Amino acid sequence: MKQERKAVLRVILLSIQNNILSEAISRCLRSSGDTKVTIISPDRVPATTTETLIQRPQILLMEVSFGPASLEERLKTAREVRQKLPSCRIALLCDERSSPELARGVTAAKQQQLVDAFFYSSVSLDYLRDALSAI
Repeated sequence: MKQERKAVLRVILLSIQNNILSEAISRCLRSSGDTKVTIISPDRVPATTTETLIQRPQILLMEVSFGPASLEERLKTAREVRQKLPSCRIALLCDERSSPELARGVTAAKQQQLVDAFFYSSVSLDYLRDALSAI
């Protein structure tokens, strides 16, 4: 009797301040059928490190903007997560059109290997889903 192989379940944690964006990304990622997505609510952004260590995702996708989601804060979170959960891949997402300066900072963070990947919010959801599956 042939055994069915179960799909590998990926766990992705989203820390995105824009609720509409986080819901859209979550739906797209879940559409593959092999991904569990947890969203950190915008008021919990400062607790992203703690939530990541509790959830233990394969991928942490963080939006970079201003305030508690600043590049400085996100890179601090990335360092803490890498120290305590080195298997977690870290990706940043930013709006390159509204903040070219942030986009340059996110690009530099990837070049310096502070994160595993970065994406601009102008990419399609399908591209984002496929690219996250490859990191």
